[in-house]
Amino acid sequence: SPMVEQPRKAIVIGGGPTGIVISGLLAKKGWKVDLFEKESRQACTETAEQHLSRAYAISTSARTLEVLDELDARQDVLDEGGYYRYNTFVHAGHKIVAPLKQVSFTTLSVVKTQLVCGLLKAVERQFSHLVHISFENGCVSAGLAQDTEPAFVTVERSGPQKLTADLIVFADGWNSCGRACFLRDDPLFQSKVEPSITLFKTIVFKPLPAWPARSSHFWMGWNGLTIIGRENIIDNTLLCLMAFKKNTPATASDLTGTDLRSLLAKTFTKVQLPLDDVVTQEELNRVAAAPSYDNPNSLTCSHYNHRNVVLLGDAAQSVPINVAHGTNAALQSALQLAAMLDSDDDVDLCLARYSNSRKPEMDALQRMMKHPFLTAGRRSRRGTWKHRLLERLRRWTGLPYLAHVQTQLGLNELSYVEVERNMLWQQATPVVVAGSVGVVSAGLWVLWVRALLKLRDK
Repeated sequence: SPMVEQPRKAIVIGGGPTGIVISGLLAKKGWKVDLFEKESRQACTETAEQHLSRAYAISTSARTLEVLDELDARQDVLDEGGYYRYNTFVHAGHKIVAPLKQVSFTTLSVVKTQLVCGLLKAVERQFSHLVHISFENGCVSAGLAQDTEPAFVTVERSGPQKLTADLIVFADGWNSCGRACFLRDDPLFQSKVEPSITLFKTIVFKPLPAWPARSSHFWMGWNGLTIIGRENIIDNTLLCLMAFKKNTPATASDLTGTDLRSLLAKTFTKVQLPLDDVVTQEELNRVAAAPSYDNPNSLTCSHYNHRNVVLLGDAAQSVPINVAHGTNAALQSALQLAAMLDSDDDVDLCLARYSNSRKPEMDALQRMMKHPFLTAGRRSRRGTWKHRLLERLRRWTGLPYLAHVQTQLGLNELSYVEVERNMLWQQATPVVVAGSVGVVSAGLWVLWVRALLKLRDK
């Protein structure tokens, strides 16, 4: 009888959204996948109090919805508590303003643990015969392929186990075991981590009837304190991420719930954040006692692959958490990687092509997110003549390249390189327009003076 071709094998390290998505996409192509996650299934999928640090909100763009559709997972994510969001509201000092009404594109808003639940359901429903998921089995060490030795990972599965495969994917976040392996074994590999100056804590609010439902909510406060909220429709709460700068009163080791209430009262007005109506003292006590966490402001790598080993998502290149685009970029990277892993091609060459094509895109995204055009405060931007002229040009002309950068990122039309180019054109447009008007005005002024002189001579 003819020999049955055995499926190629892959090892994926990291059971977050990126790891689950790449496992499902590989299984869809016929790969047999072993996925290892160091945390328990409960920690990855529940928004219980002890796991709130993993339960921050994610806003998926149109590109990411395509990734979910590839795995037939969109409805699973909606069933877990995701919903379509069309508005983002800012709670100002004395009113609520809506700076961005998303009428041109759709955003699916979901908590990270709910996204993981939905993806797990989709993958286990369709590919349980090809994808084996091991929780509480993290990677403890790894080695890259050398001349005589294949690449390997060592996982804790009833004791250390050394495993090899046709493909090894590290999707284990910015503190990646795979990146440490690259640094140790790849002499050409360079990695740079820019530490964050911001810490984060999760706080749960009770929404007020006056607050628009199924929307994102931003509370912009003084003292560098910002709160980003997202409605959790399952238990009718607002799950919020509180961001504050390091070395502030909010980071004090002896912070109490009363201290936190006082800090919030000083930072936000009663109209902006009516504390007595939206948060209990018990919740403030919990938040004060909970440890804060942070992510690097950015992480860059010289390349993403070595032979049959590849870094994916935040393990390869991350963006600041406050720009809300890290998960989107990571899932789109997974889709691109899976598309390049054609069954007839050499894995090493596929990974090299992926690294060469994806890295310029991620470099462009990082440059955008750190560019002064986007990082300058809203108040400072709004107060400049450049910003006011740019807003008028957007309304008058409707030119696509003048659309807000976040809108361009949300649409499934342009690459990050193209969006960055449009951003730079947006920065230059007010100066070019003002200069052109100045030149024309000066020319008309000269012609007018000459005409007056001629009339005088006559």
